[in-house]
Amino acid sequence: MWYRIFNYKKVLIMEKLYGLFGGRKMLFALVLLVIATIFLFTDKSDFGGWSNFVIWIFGTYCVGNGMEHLSEINKKKIEVKKLNKLNK
Repeated sequence: MWYRIFNYKKVLIMEKLYGLFGGRKMLFALVLLVIATIFLFTDKSDFGGWSNFVIWIFGTYCVGNGMEHLSEINKKKIEVKKLNKLNK
């Protein structure tokens, strides 16, 4: 019983975090940005490596976000076609 309450609170905290940072993908992209920046300041990486990593992080984020939105648009079109067939 107590573990359900704990899981519920954990889910609420994560939903608030995702809402604050703009979603799950953006939160993890920002976490990776912070890690890459720490590597840059501790001389584990040079600026070229840092910039390349950041480009890949946010490029992947943009492509993933764009594909998600395109699939939602496509799903809506399919639903509209099914409704039109049912109404005929």
